[in-house]
Amino acid sequence: MKKKKENFIGVCYLDLLDRPHKYSNAAHFTVRCGRYPKNGSPQTPIVALVFRFGSSIDISDVETLFHEFGHALHSLLSRTETQHLSGTRSSIDYAETPSHFFEYFVSDPRTIPLFVRNVATGEPASQEICQKIIQSKKMFRSLRQQQQVFFSALDYSLHSSTSPLTSDSISSISSEMEQKHKSTTYVQGAHPETAFGHLSWYGGSYYSYLWSQILAQKIWEKYFLKDPLSEASGDHIWKNLLAFGGARDPSTLVGDILGFDLSTPFWKRKLDN
Repeated sequence: MKKKKENFIGVCYLDLLDRPHKYSNAAHFTVRCGRYPKNGSPQTPIVALVFRFGSSIDISDVETLFHEFGHALHSLLSRTETQHLSGTRSSIDYAETPSHFFEYFVSDPRTIPLFVRNVATGEPASQEICQKIIQSKKMFRSLRQQQQVFFSALDYSLHSSTSPLTSDSISSISSEMEQKHKSTTYVQGAHPETAFGHLSWYGGSYYSYLWSQILAQKIWEKYFLKDPLSEASGDHIWKNLLAFGGARDPSTLVGDILGFDLSTPFWKRKLDN
């Protein structure tokens, strides 16, 4: 890949199509981290995006593609001196912010026609189609947020437990959290925790997924709501956010971008209002 004002910046492999025994989740993998020492040659990053798309994809698949591509750009555009702080190797409660931010390009009527086209004619999506896509994404939004709250509470409860965990106790905690945080009817024996892959990866910090959604929304509203294709805004986000990877404290990094304090009391006031 190349950037407009730079030479070669790295490689992004796309492994898009489904096949037997393939990794089950959509994911971004860092093959080689970037490194840009003050003295010496740079080490350009190599990343891979893995999906299980079929012969056709729907808008949710496209959103997933953009989400993972946000991770890829974080890796490709990082400019840290050491590879261990490159790109997504940052604080877990910040690492999902760039990926959630990129999802907004799938929800804007000005950007949807750039990648959604009529299969038969090749014509870009009409504004009528764009609005239907946007409205479809709003369906069941509250239920999806409840699901995220449930996952966050389950993750935190399991990883903060002081008692030994067994399959029965995990299921018991899961059912308790589901009935507490979801409005849908609890189904005995469904065991939703077994389908929650991030449960082992986040280690008590899955709440950061929702936290990153809030940060991504604020970044979009401040820099891209007026013009989602603003080159100046994109350049600003790169140089003042993505370029730092994990080399700068994320609360300072995002706080400077948004122009306000990211302390817990601040967000509590925002939610109370």
